[in-house]
Amino acid sequence: DTFSIILDNYPEGVTAIYPATPIPDSLRIDGLRVAVSGTIFDTKSVNRCETATDDKSVANKFEITDLIRVTPSVEEKEVRFVLVTYGGCNGQSEFSPAQRSSSMDVKNDTVFFDFQNDTLKVSVGINYICCSSFEATQNVEGEKISLLITETTPSPEEYCRCDCYYTFDYYFTDLSKQTYEINVAFDAKDDNKDKNFSKHFNF
Repeated sequence: DTFSIILDNYPEGVTAIYPATPIPDSLRIDGLRVAVSGTIFDTKSVNRCETATDDKSVANKFEITDLIRVTPSVEEKEVRFVLVTYGGCNGQSEFSPAQRSSSMDVKNDTVFFDFQNDTLKVSVGINYICCSSFEATQNVEGEKISLLITETTPSPEEYCRCDCYYTFDYYFTDLSKQTYEINVAFDAKDDNKDKNFSKHFNF
């Protein structure tokens, strides 16, 4: 007889079914989710001896013949949003003359990626009027990650007379695809100042 089972933490669980012959190094990949296939045989057939049918000491044995690593599907593992942090000029409502002069050194709008310990950090940098306020949200659909930065400044009277560089750091985990499309939409109070750009993140 043959068998095929899926184990979430191979080889844990194998000997819970049948006593196994020693697992060769070529078929040992500890701790992975794998599909295990093999052949089952009983000791009676191997030893060619007669045993009473009610002898519960007779044990089946098996030999592993194939091992396939199982990759989680999108349904099993989806991107999970963790948090977003606000940096740069976010939260500042007053600027000294020196700060105003420094803020005039305008940077380019940017999107940077940093992937460490199964966590993807997407850093978005936006140039906009000083003393503005924003709300950063996100949406994930499969391999598409949409980042929306919406201006929430109460009125134009709140603006300071300079330009600032605002940063928004989004954190995601449980990535399972090889490529992700990152779309950034910046929704300003003035529609003429809206911005849209996209980049791809590859493992």
